[in-house]
Amino acid sequence: MNDYIVLGIVFVAVIVCVVVFLPVFVPRKQENRESENNFAAVDDPVRRFIDPEDLQKMRYTAALITGMISLAVMIALNFLWGIVIVALLAAAAYQLPWLVIQRKIARRNAEFEAGMLDFTILITNTLRAGIALPSAIEMAIQTVGGAIKEEFTLVLREHHLGIDLAEAIERLTRRIDSENLQLFSSTVCVTMKTGGSMADVLDHVIATIRQRSEFQDKLKTMIAQSQFEAFAISMAPFAAFVILYLLDRNLMQPMLTTSIGWISIFAIVVLETIGFIVLKHVTKVKF
Repeated sequence: MNDYIVLGIVFVAVIVCVVVFLPVFVPRKQENRESENNFAAVDDPVRRFIDPEDLQKMRYTAALITGMISLAVMIALNFLWGIVIVALLAAAAYQLPWLVIQRKIARRNAEFEAGMLDFTILITNTLRAGIALPSAIEMAIQTVGGAIKEEFTLVLREHHLGIDLAEAIERLTRRIDSENLQLFSSTVCVTMKTGGSMADVLDHVIATIRQRSEFQDKLKTMIAQSQFEAFAISMAPFAAFVILYLLDRNLMQPMLTTSIGWISIFAIVVLETIGFIVLKHVTKVKF
């Protein structure tokens, strides 16, 4: 009877998982992201990928599904003390959809940041040809594309609906986390208010962005090396376990065949995960 209960729980959990989680991994259509009329709602970067209400439902569903599957496994193994593991796995699953969305937002911000240099150069060259800033932005986004095209298309639509261009660009900085964009926005907004040659001012912005990019590339290399060392240190106990298991299987067999052994393994995984997160944050530099 337990086998049928387990299979039923797993079957229902998988079906619900496919129905709920599939939309978050399928990109929304381009026209839907660009034709958003509720500009206040678009200021939230999460809405670029999913509605916050749907995200919250997905988080609760993830916790429920994981709890069901974990409970089914514990019933099948007759491991009555697994309720703590079930609770921890459900809590981790609750955070998983949010982490997926945050990773997508981070990738989008990184894509935007990487394209700002080319975009600013195009804007500067177009302004030197005597073209106004809105038209220069419209011409530049056709060449750059990607996240920059989507976001600045929204900026131009806000401007065409009567919002001041400087205000529309400032709104863009609230939904995109990019220091290059902050620098571009501050320069453009100040120059529009005080007057002067915007092309000449943007030349200094281009030089600054280039210097920052070179410094960030060197810093990323150092950070990657430090994070690899943190990963290697975290994996050392597991490598030692495998080596000892191959050398003396009878010595390590109780770790895999007894409840205390599995609890020890779970504790080791939790502690190693915490240690890896701490080491990763210590070596992480925000720039």
